[in-house]
Formats: sequence, C-alpha cells, structure tokens
Amino acid sequence: MHQVPSFARSAKPSSLSWLKQRDATSRRATAKLIDELSLGITLVPAKVRAATELVRFIRTFDVPDKLHPLKHLVWSKLSYVLGYLHPTNTPFDAAIELKLQETFFDYMWTIPLVEVVDRIGNAEIDPDIGFDDLAQRLNDGSSRYAHEIRSFAQAYAAEIRGAIDLLAPTAVDYVFHLAEKELGAVPELSPAQRNASENQWKNVLFGAFKKEETKRVLPTMHIEALLHASIRWDKKRKLRGNDIYDFNHATAALPYCKAFLTDQPFGALDYSESSSPR
Repeated sequence: MHQVPSFARSAKPSSLSWLKQRDATSRRATAKLIDELSLGITLVPAKVRAATELVRFIRTFDVPDKLHPLKHLVWSKLSYVLGYLHPTNTPFDAAIELKLQETFFDYMWTIPLVEVVDRIGNAEIDPDIGFDDLAQRLNDGSSRYAHEIRSFAQAYAAEIRGAIDLLAPTAVDYVFHLAEKELGAVPELSPAQRNASENQWKNVLFGAFKKEETKRVLPTMHIEALLHASIRWDKKRKLRGNDIYDFNHATAALPYCKAFLTDQPFGALDYSESSSPR
C-alpha cells in the first residue's frame, strides 16, 4: 500500500476523538451517528490540511487564477479518516495497476465510517497517540523559556516559528516535485542544500505571517499557534493532552465551518494580542 505524496501525507490523523471510546458498542454507535450527521463528508486531518494550505499558498505566486478555492480542497470522505492508501507494486503493468488504484479509490469512497469501525473490530487502538506525554513535553519547554516571553505577541511568534519549522520540509518537497514535473529528472538535494532551502522557506514564511492575508490563507498554522500561545501566555495554566484534541477541532472548525460547539473553558480562551498574562 502506498501513501499520498509527502507534501500531503498523514499515516495517522491527529484528531480521532471517537477512538477514545474503548467500548466497541458505543464506538460503533458514535460512528453511525457521525455517518448520519456528516453525510459521509469530513475535513482532512490537520497535517494534510496544513500541507494543502501551504501548497496552495505557494502556487498563488505563479498560477493564482488557476487554483481551486481553499474551501474546496480540505474535504474528503469518512472512509479516509485513518489515512489515504491504495495498492501499489502489484504484479500488473502500469496501466492495469492504475485502473486497479482508481477502482479501489472508488470503492473506498462508498464505505461509511461504521463499516470502517466494524473492520477494525476489537483490534488494539491507542487513541491518545501520546498526547498526554506531548502535552507534558510542551509544558516543560514553556516553563524553561517562560522568562523570555514578555508579551502575547512574543508567545505567538515562538509558536508560529515552531509550526513553520514543521512545515518547511513540505515546502521544499513540493517545490522539488514541481521541478520534476516541469523539467523531468532533477538531481536530489544534498543534505546541505536541503537544509539551506528549508531555512530559506522558514524565513519567507515567518515574514509572510506578518501580513493578515497570510493568516487567512494558512489558517491551520495560524489558529494552532494562537491557541498554543494563549496557554503559554497564561502562566497559571498547563496544557493537557485533551487540549490538543480541542485544538485540532478548533483549527478545523473555525476556518471551514459555520459553527463550532465546545465547552466553556475552551470557549473562553483569550487569544488576542491585547490579552494580559494570568
């Protein structure tokens, strides 16, 4: 099986709250409800969504009039909620393998989430994906550098730099992909060249985030940075593993949905640049 290209890949999506239900009966009931309410449509996972936003942002500099609206690119079918897979390295020739992949894609497109849950069955699932451990590591890092953060703007800048660090390799991969598409085979980047290219993209993206328009076209990175900065700026609050689930829900809902329902503490988070430390 082969995953989608590296500039839009997610082997394990980062927000699968329904998998937190250990009981197979209640998990199946939740999946059935999701099928009914969603009509089988879902937002793509956060990593894929952020990469999609970045790739579209890059293309706006050369083919701005040929791009689909961003809101058309971030939706998928529930059957792909655990990642994108298709058959590869089959014993058939390229034409037959492509047809097989197309047929498999069409078949997966029709599968409801409840059928995915049925196929998983009682298989061992780790729904937390280490979020509690991740939250603790982030808290430790925030505490270590807390004395350097003297404003919400500084906290946001630190968080957006962290988000950019994670996505800079995606920018390099995609530009290399474009070069191959236009020029054919191109030499692989050396480690030094790749490092230099990633650093260039980090500088470009950080500078771009000083403009409000960039925050609108790269909303997943922007909103996640705001939310993490709000926790970091609140000296009395510690990040919890469940907060990361909430953050993933917010980064999906706020840019692309008309309503976002959450609990009172999360809804009351102050992530404005005028906020005061608490």
